[in-house]
Amino acid sequence: MRENLLEHDRFADAALRDELKRLNTHLPKNRRTLEDLLADPSPSVLSVSGHRIRMRRKELGLSPMMTDDELGFQLYSYEGET
Repeated sequence: MRENLLEHDRFADAALRDELKRLNTHLPKNRRTLEDLLADPSPSVLSVSGHRIRMRRKELGLSPMMTDDELGFQLYSYEGET
């Protein structure tokens, strides 16, 4: 009985890990500083899935005046599969 529970726990852990990986594929793989992004002619980061997340240069300059929620909504555009 105890072994059956352990096997179930391993299965549940693996399923949860895989689901969390899938849910997080849209997030940036690495962080970049605002200074680095502003110096880049085409500011972007790679997502966990490998797609490019582009940021609008004009709005990067406005970022010190905006809240986190406003930034998240306005700065990012997701470049999906083509």
